[in-house]
Amino acid sequence: MYLRGVLIDPMEQMTLESVDPQKIPGRYGWKYIDDMKKTKKDVDIPTLQKTIGFFYIPGENEIERQKNMIQKYAGTAFSDHAMWVEESIAESVDPSFVLCV
Repeated sequence: MYLRGVLIDPMEQMTLESVDPQKIPGRYGWKYIDDMKKTKKDVDIPTLQKTIGFFYIPGENEIERQKNMIQKYAGTAFSDHAMWVEESIAESVDPSFVLCV
């Protein structure tokens, strides 16, 4: 939809807080969470991630998320978090970026 010559995504303009999470496409998962937070409702992200099907890495902070990714996706020879961080820093690259690649 266009409004004054600008492409507007209707899903971005409406709130999803009252929509059943099972009916929300994965690409709108984070919007649903943002809309829920705006109304100060508690949000269980891991449960919603499973219901809606969007990408989510559990962890309270970046380090925990890095370790979670290594544990889940890295083979035995690459499971040392310190190695990932040291190699990333040596090459002046953010460790989280290296882990994603």
